[in-house]
Amino acid sequence: MSNTHGMKWIRHTTRLAIYLRDGLACVWCGEGVESARSLTLDHITPRCRGGTNDPTNLVTACRDCNDRKGDKLMSEFFRHMWDAHGLDLTASYRKVMASRRRVLPREQARELLAARGTIARAVAREASKLCNAVVIGRAVTGAIGSEASK
Repeated sequence: MSNTHGMKWIRHTTRLAIYLRDGLACVWCGEGVESARSLTLDHITPRCRGGTNDPTNLVTACRDCNDRKGDKLMSEFFRHMWDAHGLDLTASYRKVMASRRRVLPREQARELLAARGTIARAVAREASKLCNAVVIGRAVTGAIGSEASK
């Protein structure tokens, strides 16, 4: 079930800080903005089941996972993902719990919003840095591999 409130139910700095805290990637499937995923916020415990809009109850999710999870509790969603995809439940649970315990990088979010103006531009900037890091990492790995084969 998609969020019908758009982006107005949470401050832009808090939304961006949660995205940054979670590494600009979906906590459920691990796909991130560098994979051209559209990011959303997902309630670990849905509001209709007693959850709040507190950042400790919010995680970054791709649109597909957010829609699949809908109003399910985390345990119900994990069972569904395990049945459908063989998801490692223990690792997934630990990842979500670790994510919600991390401190929100609010100052970084404020600075990015001040410099970029919108969440989309701020996320695009951080995504380009991630993509550059991946490309550099692959280049270094390739160089090391070619040196080792000499």
